[in-house]
Amino acid sequence: LLSVVSAAKPKIAEYPFTTVVPNLGVAEVNHRQMVLADIPGLMEGAHEGIGLGHDFLRHIERTRVLIHLLNGDSPDPLGDFEAINQELTLFNPALADKPQIVVFNKMDLPHAREQWPTVEKAIVARGLACLNISAVTGHNVEQMLYRVQEMLDALPVFEEVAVEELPEITPAADERAFQITPLEDDTWLVEGIAIERAAQMT
Repeated sequence: LLSVVSAAKPKIAEYPFTTVVPNLGVAEVNHRQMVLADIPGLMEGAHEGIGLGHDFLRHIERTRVLIHLLNGDSPDPLGDFEAINQELTLFNPALADKPQIVVFNKMDLPHAREQWPTVEKAIVARGLACLNISAVTGHNVEQMLYRVQEMLDALPVFEEVAVEELPEITPAADERAFQITPLEDDTWLVEGIAIERAAQMT
C-alpha cells in the first residue's frame, strides 16, 4: 500500500513478514503532505519482544493515527484484527486509545468481497472507522487518504519528534500510474494520464 500512495519502494514478497524495518513515504492530499510509516507485521508475543516486537511497537507509539491494514484474503481477518490489537494493548494500553481506521484490502478478490460485509459490521460495532480498498486497482485508496487526513486534522497540534533513522521519501509524479474502478455492469473504468493519452491517439 505504501508504494501505491507514495514514491516509497519497500521490498515486497508473496509471503508474510517481508518488512523487517519501517519504511516511510510521503502522501499528498489536497496539496498537503502526511508521512506514512509502513510498520512490519506483528507476531504473536510481540509485546514480549518476540520477532523484534518491542522495536516495532515503539515505532507505533510515535504515530498519531493507526491505519490497521487487514488482508481481505485471510482465512480470518477479524481474528487477525483482534490479535494485533491485543499485542498493542499488552505492550502499552495507551496504544488502544490511538485513533484507528481499519482498512480492508484486496477487494479485487472474490473471497475478500464475500468477507467484507461481516468484517465491516464487526468493526463498526467496535466504534471504529473502516473502509474497503484494493491497493492493486486503486479502489477507495484516495478516499482512505482523505479519511486519514480528516482524523489528523481533528487531533491537537503537537511538536513533532524527528525520527532520524527513517528517511522521508517525497513522491514524484508518475504519468504511467492508473486506477481501475469496478462498475456495476461487470465492466471496469480505467483512468490514468498515459492510458487516456494513448486512447486518444487510437
